[in-house]
Amino acid sequence: MAKEKKGNLKPVINGIDQIIIKLNDQWLIRSGIAFIPIFGIPVNEFLSSRANKLTLQRWEILFQEMAEKVSKLDEVKINKDFLKTEEFYDLLLKAMDGAAKTRHKEKIKIYTHILVSAAIEPDNSNQDPELYLTILTELLPIELRVIKDLYELQKDKPLSGEKITEWERSHSWKKLSESTNIEEFTLRMILQRLERTGLVTQLIGYVDTMDSEGHFIISDLLKDLISFLNKPDLME
Repeated sequence: MAKEKKGNLKPVINGIDQIIIKLNDQWLIRSGIAFIPIFGIPVNEFLSSRANKLTLQRWEILFQEMAEKVSKLDEVKINKDFLKTEEFYDLLLKAMDGAAKTRHKEKIKIYTHILVSAAIEPDNSNQDPELYLTILTELLPIELRVIKDLYELQKDKPLSGEKITEWERSHSWKKLSESTNIEEFTLRMILQRLERTGLVTQLIGYVDTMDSEGHFIISDLLKDLISFLNKPDLME
């Protein structure tokens, strides 16, 4: 199959640039910012110059990564009809918005991975790429690191006949304190936030330990997300 050319993104970037210019030219926003004491002038200068440059640089990373991933795929595996749907349009906007708001390349690469993966199996009812993007764009890099390490620690299911409470003790989140070099108190706070996203859940009902310690384990949602990101077609 013919390979996608990398780096040939000038038309796309130029189009995006025009969108940003139009947004920046909205007089209501710009004039309102100008009246902010002390901060108004530097914020306006940022929006009219550096913000454009940073946003374009981050979008370029997004589209370069997309070109690289697509070039490695068998074209017949891509659902081209899906690329014309509102669902894909919403995903693209969400990915672009998320990319514009982070300086971390790894996060941008994950957004691209979800976009391309959604086009491979868009009709799988068990997968929800829009939900995955929504959750991941809200996570900090340190939270992504913790959730990745927790998954690696707990991805193996309990053995047949093994109680989930016994399995959890041997796969405790506290083991991450050493591997991540994060203090246990801070790690617990991170996991509590991840629990609110649905990527982590807690076992309850312990009688021999304090429930306040937290018994965090990976959720089915996280397992689905990891499965979605690890599609064989994208891992070749």
